[in-house]
Amino acid sequence: MINMPPKKKSGSAKSKEKKLKWKQEQAEVAASLSRVKVAYDEVNEYMESLPAFQKYSRNELDVAVSLYRMADLTKDDVKWAFDLMKECVEELYVSGGWGWNDRKKWDELTHDSACFLMAREVDSDRPVGFVNFRFDLDDNVEVIYCYEIHMCPEVRRKGLGKFLMQIVELIGHKANMTKVVLTVFKDNGVSNAFFRDRMKYVDDDTSPIFTDPLNEQDYTYSILSKPLIKKPTKPAANSAKPVARASGHSNEAQRAQNGNPRPLHRAKIAPPKAETSDDTPPTASGCHRGDDATARVDDTKDSPSCLDANTEGHS
Repeated sequence: MINMPPKKKSGSAKSKEKKLKWKQEQAEVAASLSRVKVAYDEVNEYMESLPAFQKYSRNELDVAVSLYRMADLTKDDVKWAFDLMKECVEELYVSGGWGWNDRKKWDELTHDSACFLMAREVDSDRPVGFVNFRFDLDDNVEVIYCYEIHMCPEVRRKGLGKFLMQIVELIGHKANMTKVVLTVFKDNGVSNAFFRDRMKYVDDDTSPIFTDPLNEQDYTYSILSKPLIKKPTKPAANSAKPVARASGHSNEAQRAQNGNPRPLHRAKIAPPKAETSDDTPPTASGCHRGDDATARVDDTKDSPSCLDANTEGHS
């Protein structure tokens, strides 16, 4: 019997496959956008479920932390946040080659889907720091993107910035986002030290070091991220204990049979603990990749600056 080569698919069959694949991709994007919208709609509930993170009383600070969606902020609060952001990062934008445009930065800060964490002195109700973030699709991945984090000089290096970033991570975890993303200027050593060393952020796979490795030196910023992965569900209390396997079975096989397979792509990360240090986090100031925004952290001259999440003073 002669083996005949398989028939090539007709043009119409290939076209149908492409169309089906495109529909599937669009359905996945639509589902992701729906989850992002749900996260935004329920963000106040996430914050209400974190009572221990609604007040920071350490290192001579007594600060209340509240969450607002853009529509809930007063004009005075928005102006205060913009003025602090400009004071903290305008020079960084200019020196980093991004340039500064009041109108563009205002529009980014006040985007309809923006959320704010506002830190206020308990006694005076005076704002002393804020974080600006959004739920978004970044490279088709559901993320919580930190655009800005800025502190007034008198509250920097007292742990408040780290405390606020922990809240962002916890909210992202509750919203089932894949990761927290932000941008830092390369030459902002304090901001990089804060996010990379203290907060354990790493270069995201969308950062120029990965997307354009041959020309990475031409970029003045890096995109950092931290994965937010749920712990595997524990087996029921009355479930049978794992039985020792013969040496021919691998540990991986045992995990799979016990309903606790090892994650394939990302190491699981538990929600951050409510601990702080004596230093204050840097300032993240809104540099969203593709936007005119950079995440920055404003602390003091020694604090990190997160490129549109530029941190210059958040520890």
